[in-house]
Amino acid sequence: MNSNTNNNMNQEVVIIPFPRQCGETATFYFKIAHTGEKIMLEIPVDISISNFIEHAKYEARSVFNINRNQRIEIVECGQGNEQIRDEEAPALQRDFNTTIRRKYNEDYTNKAFYIRLV
Repeated sequence: MNSNTNNNMNQEVVIIPFPRQCGETATFYFKIAHTGEKIMLEIPVDISISNFIEHAKYEARSVFNINRNQRIEIVECGQGNEQIRDEEAPALQRDFNTTIRRKYNEDYTNKAFYIRLV
């Protein structure tokens, strides 16, 4: 699997493409909550939310060497408010019927997620 690197504020961001051709893709930014560690994943937009979650968790484990017994949640950024920080917001819920394309109405710009270790 090829990966590209990009310096962003002196921290390396690894862009990891989806392992096989699956039609249209979008690049999503992921950051481990409460750290500076981050990656960008290229993910097909026609996969289910459940598959999106599992792919992000798999790549996070691989890139950041997270133990497979460590529980991971994927949290969409931008849910925070005065009472709750983004990192502590509710995790994405599994959904096999909704695709990334449908959930975000084909607008993937500025979509970012936290990888929360619980």
